[in-house]
Amino acid sequence: MKKLDIILLSVAFVLIVVLLGGKSDVTTNLFDYSIIVKLFSALFLLFYILGWKLQSYEDKTFPRIKKILSIYKEINSKLHQTFQFLPSIEIGNRLKIDSLEIVIISFVLIFLIIL
Repeated sequence: MKKLDIILLSVAFVLIVVLLGGKSDVTTNLFDYSIIVKLFSALFLLFYILGWKLQSYEDKTFPRIKKILSIYKEINSKLHQTFQFLPSIEIGNRLKIDSLEIVIISFVLIFLIIL
């Protein structure tokens, strides 16, 4: 692994730990299930952003990464079918951004903040 990859993975790990947070009162022995929900939400967000960014480089990736990107494509195509009413955002002449990614990332971040 390159040093940059290690640094980026460490930053992602630190962000996940910060988003999970900690409870200040340790008096109860009950397990807090919101930590598991936060962890899965953070991992989904990380997976979704990586898939979104690596999708254009799929032909240059290793076969194991291609399998992961195919899973991302299946999830993304189902989401596109579900949220097909969302308009694209025009940012220039014949240049549009699909608003689905922005909406999904925003909802997951809001969900993580609320929990």
